[in-house]
Amino acid sequence: MFLLLPMIASRETSKTMTTLYFLDRLEKNMLVCQQTAIVGNRQTKVLQNTDNPRELAFRLAPGIWLESLVVPETLTVSSVPIITFAGGTGNAQSFQVFSFIWNEKGQKITYRFLFGKGHFEKKISDL
Repeated sequence: MFLLLPMIASRETSKTMTTLYFLDRLEKNMLVCQQTAIVGNRQTKVLQNTDNPRELAFRLAPGIWLESLVVPETLTVSSVPIITFAGGTGNAQSFQVFSFIWNEKGQKITYRFLFGKGHFEKKISDL
């Protein structure tokens, strides 16, 4: 019994770290998309893969993509709208919201892109 405890704890810690790493990469990739829109003066997008809804894609320019992110099994993803950052300003072109449910932690993580603003709001709430 005592020999299994570290293995069980290690598995849970690994799941938590994988989830936190995904959320960190998501935020960084969204920032790269926004900054590319500003500096490159071209439209960029964040979108959900239509063939695999657990995969998020980041288009920097026609034919140029960041590495896709796969939503870990610990999270349930809502439908992710296409988020378009305007060239030159980096502003989200419409009001968009998407969220993840982390059942093991009892949390809902929501990202809200503000229309005409160059940033998103992240809100973590209890289920």
